Amino acid sequence: MSVNKRPLATTVVGGTAFIAMLVAGIKVHESWTETPVIPTRGDVPTIGHGTTVYPDGTRVKMGDPPITRQQAEAFVYDHVSKDVERFSKTIQGLHMWPHEVYASLDFTYQFGMARWTPNSSMLKNFKAGNYQKACDSFLLYRRQGGRDCSDPIAGGWGKPWGCKGVWLRQQQRHQLCLGNITIEEYKNGL
Repeated sequence: MSVNKRPLATTVVGGTAFIAMLVAGIKVHESWTETPVIPTRGDVPTIGHGTTVYPDGTRVKMGDPPITRQQAEAFVYDHVSKDVERFSKTIQGLHMWPHEVYASLDFTYQFGMARWTPNSSMLKNFKAGNYQKACDSFLLYRRQGGRDCSDPIAGGWGKPWGCKGVWLRQQQRHQLCLGNITIEEYKNGL
């Protein structure tokens, strides 16, 4: 497909509807905890729907008081809103489909903006117009806590501390980025 026939990404990023759609998908993929947990061995404490840092900038710590579902959703909304603002600056002038933008922003929620900018293979390939390579780059992020989550043994699949979910989500994100599944299918955990 010709680059000039692709929509500018800046036309789909932002807005309350897009952010609400991202938050809804994150809530599905990140599940829910009212108290801090360490989701996989070697990870940092999270609360709510994968929140690692409260809106005031304080890091989540084990032993923090419980939160409500409403607070959890507000934390995700705050985090995503900030990510969208920062993310938008990195893709100005790029031609990306909404599903590519969604996959990329969902990635930043799980892995952090630092993994997106300034030198991620995803961003570099999108900027170069190598859309297939950009989407394939999602599969490079399969490690967590020093373990290869794509490996059933090293990733501890089936164990309480395992990271199989990290790899499965990356595979789904890859499929979304390629356009093989819709945002709605991804958002609903398919």
